Amino acid sequence: MAPRNLFEKNILLLLFFLGLFVLIIMFPLSPRLVILDGESNIMLSNYPVSIGSVFKIRFIHSIHLTPVEEFYSVSEDMNIVLNELHFDTYSVGMPSELNEGEQIELKDGKIIIKNMRRVFPYIDLRVGQVIANHSLTINEQTIKLSDITPPGTWVRIQINKLSILELFWGRLIK
Repeated sequence: MAPRNLFEKNILLLLFFLGLFVLIIMFPLSPRLVILDGESNIMLSNYPVSIGSVFKIRFIHSIHLTPVEEFYSVSEDMNIVLNELHFDTYSVGMPSELNEGEQIELKDGKIIIKNMRRVFPYIDLRVGQVIANHSLTINEQTIKLSDITPPGTWVRIQINKLSILELFWGRLIK
């Protein structure tokens, strides 16, 4: 049934463009490393990444009070892969065994575990309140997690393709 008048044609055109607009703002774009508040799922921060992108989480270990650096990459299936671990002291809270294919070396006074390839859909952590001083280094930028959320906050770090709506709204729709 064809529209009878100009008003009906304009309404149909408006509905078409409105539907197109909704599709565009809801369509997932490129991948982003997303830091979410673990309780509310509100997006605290996000950073552009691509498959193979590398980022680092650094903190001070609460027991032996020495720095620990975890090196991650983004996998093709949008998971987070722990590739290397650097630390100064081999003690409580550090890996005690190597998985198949992993290698350990001592370099410049640091213990380095390489070829880890441990896959995670996300990383949950509680931002250190006293000692840890967690930081994230990504795209040559270092961000102290306590600068984006109060110490003690549970955060979830994951890789998501965000739509324009999610980027501006600050929440994941999924």
